Amino acid sequence: MAETYDFSHQRGTTWAGFQVEFLIDDVAVNLTGATIAMQVKKDSCDSQNEIDFLSSDGTISITDPTNGIFSIVSCIIDIPPRIYYYDIYVKTSSGAVYYPVSGRLTITENTTRL
Repeated sequence: MAETYDFSHQRGTTWAGFQVEFLIDDVAVNLTGATIAMQVKKDSCDSQNEIDFLSSDGTISITDPTNGIFSIVSCIIDIPPRIYYYDIYVKTSSGAVYYPVSGRLTITENTTRL
């Protein structure tokens, strides 16, 4: 079952990212050779993404593949304030597809913008 995590972040500042330990029935999913993506959208059904995090470009790092651990790396997020929706897609080397994490990312305005 997918976990739901909501985050809040101030626009134009460095987001710390987060780490995920991907388990199914308390057993780590082997992420060796996996493809992982996190899509951030204005609405959950949008076809256009506002931000993409990808294992293929290094914005998602598979830090301990045999123990199912990966991280969304830190970055500056500078998109307009609102509530966004995200999910994380994992495709294992065997072709199995999972969406282990989803939720909302609330961006608030930075009142001191230079």
